[in-house]
Amino acid sequence: MSVDPYEVIAAQRLLPVLRSGDAEEAVRLTVTLLAAGCRAVELTTSTPGWAGAVARTARLSDVRGRPAVIGVGTVTTAADAEAALDAGAAFLVSPYPAPEVREVAVRRGAAFLEGGCTPGEIAAAVRSSGAAKVFPAHVGGPAFIRSLRAVLPAALLVPTGGITPDDVPAWLAAGATAVGIGGGLPTDPDALAALFTKLAAPDPAGGPLPGAEPARRAGGVPDADVSVARAGRPGRPPGGVRSSRGYDVLVLGEVLVEIHADAPLRAAVDGTAARISFSGDALNAAAAAAAAGARTALLAVVGEDELSAPLLRRAAELGVDVSHVHRAPYPNGAYLLCADPDGGREFVYWRTRSAGSTLSAAHVASWRDLLTGARALITSGIAGALSATSREAVLAAARTVHGAGGHVTYDPNFRPRLTGRDEARSLLAALAPLTGLLKTSCPADALALVGTDDPRTAAARYRALGARAVAVTAGADRLLLDEGVRAAHHPVPVDPNPVDATGAGDCFTGTATARLALGDPLPRAVALGVAAASLSVSGRGGTGRVPAFAQTAALAATLPPPTPVPPTPRRPPLPPASSPPPSSPPAPRTGAAP
Repeated sequence: MSVDPYEVIAAQRLLPVLRSGDAEEAVRLTVTLLAAGCRAVELTTSTPGWAGAVARTARLSDVRGRPAVIGVGTVTTAADAEAALDAGAAFLVSPYPAPEVREVAVRRGAAFLEGGCTPGEIAAAVRSSGAAKVFPAHVGGPAFIRSLRAVLPAALLVPTGGITPDDVPAWLAAGATAVGIGGGLPTDPDALAALFTKLAAPDPAGGPLPGAEPARRAGGVPDADVSVARAGRPGRPPGGVRSSRGYDVLVLGEVLVEIHADAPLRAAVDGTAARISFSGDALNAAAAAAAAGARTALLAVVGEDELSAPLLRRAAELGVDVSHVHRAPYPNGAYLLCADPDGGREFVYWRTRSAGSTLSAAHVASWRDLLTGARALITSGIAGALSATSREAVLAAARTVHGAGGHVTYDPNFRPRLTGRDEARSLLAALAPLTGLLKTSCPADALALVGTDDPRTAAARYRALGARAVAVTAGADRLLLDEGVRAAHHPVPVDPNPVDATGAGDCFTGTATARLALGDPLPRAVALGVAAASLSVSGRGGTGRVPAFAQTAALAATLPPPTPVPPTPRRPPLPPASSPPPSSPPAPRTGAAP
């Protein structure tokens, strides 16, 4: 069942119209509105970079977990109409009659609030789609709406222009279906939420709202035909309207407060500068998946300290749905980081009794419907090592998604300070048979978990455990993809401006999984993941740079084709679990290697 923008606007009754100074401001304001209980928001073509803002906000959800309904206003040309729908807009709005926009809306089956000032212009818009924007509304006032309602009783009428929040009740009483407001909304989050709650309350008479009957799509396209009338990516309804199938990607794991020091940790002195950000392998991967075009949600537990709100706000700004995140009465985990472009990194973690470590099978049970409806799940050995309950949560989530026919990506991400080698091997053995793509590093993970520093042997041993495909990062310049029937080395481009490799592997995982969920073949998804990981090292910290998909795709297009590798003659036997630990320490990740 698709979302009907007309119905959402009619139920909300207040349509915010954002005329922002730039795209970043538009995204920030939209996130604030969604968190306050708003679901439908109108961005405008007067905002510089508006199409990018639409693409970033169209994949968000409101505070109740429902897909956001993002529209674009001040659309007066066919080119802008096409660009808006291509970016993910759920509806179009024009300030005056716009025949060429109407033609695009009809052809693509889009919801369209066509502007009109006179009764004739408004009636023409209603005949086309069942809806109209009355603009400029302050010229006629509520009395004009009352007169229009008498002759257009079933029309969806949205007066806009010169209306303040205090004026809204009078306009609704006069017969407006909803009211567009371009300014004057409360800046206090609680006051903003109270306003939407008040206006969206059921009609006191118990009857339908004026104009709340389902409107036709532009040109009278029946709702049942909308999914056929629009063209888009396979498996995803176009135009920003999401299917009931659920999320493309869910990411289960830990989010962390990141403190990035400006000096080596052992050289720190009183007054050493540092920068706060937000990271953790789950957030890093989720941000990359969202940037790659997947509708992505984070499944995690955060604390109740003062940093929880900015942490979740940052995740939402990155395009990740955080409406399903749980809270726990503990502090958020954190880590102190110093990194250099060559891959040398120093970390100090604070995880003991963190909110993230309380992740449990009970949380997974509350997410069961999300997991069974998702196309893909990303999780890691870090999430499974936080506590005994988090280990059970990782297993339960992977089994749920796998059992429902979804894809599972697993990164063992062995951390000896978090868990013992035997425990990590045991979790790997349980998860590998559920895994569609296992991403790992060599020699770091491979030596500890499968007893080899040879990428081909490591891939074969992971597949022997049951993983269907294995991606092995082996240094800064190559990645081995082993699908069993074939294997190949994928080239890794070198970022000319490296800053910090933190989170590059998570960026690979999120991007590759997102593209798999959206229908790309595995080699193509891996190539895109490699490109995204390379670009990500030009930012500081785990989410310092999350490349836009257009940038990722452009870089991937320049890469030479993978080099085939002869298949491994046989699956090398796994080393015994009690074998001694490797004598050589794991090599740090360097350069652009994911």
